[in-house]
Amino acid sequence: MNEVSLSPASAGFDAQSRWYVVTVPEFGDCRVEVFEDERAVADFLRAYVGQAVWCYVFYGWRAMITRGPMRVLRLPDGRTLPLYAIEQLAGEEDESGYLGPPEQDRPLLPDTTIAEEIAEDRPVS
Repeated sequence: MNEVSLSPASAGFDAQSRWYVVTVPEFGDCRVEVFEDERAVADFLRAYVGQAVWCYVFYGWRAMITRGPMRVLRLPDGRTLPLYAIEQLAGEEDESGYLGPPEQDRPLLPDTTIAEEIAEDRPVS
């Protein structure tokens, strides 16, 4: 098997780049897993071979969404893109990614440990 190694520099990304795998099982909840290198991704995916699951692999950085009601997409380079009418002001960052009504803000994932690991770009244990 030929293995190709992508470093952040060779792929055009900076040190904030990580490997992400979105798993969508036939039944159950979708998950996002974060990995430091491609070998860990391959090991993770091998465990799913033959199972009824869809896996989508991404390499890059996670952009954060601020808390509502005036949300913005905050990019790792410091730029922001408003998700509200321009005349409104931006709120504070919301690591959950939840886009529902502000009075109902809550973590997207029920396991807060996993949500914290994803938000901090740490590999999920």
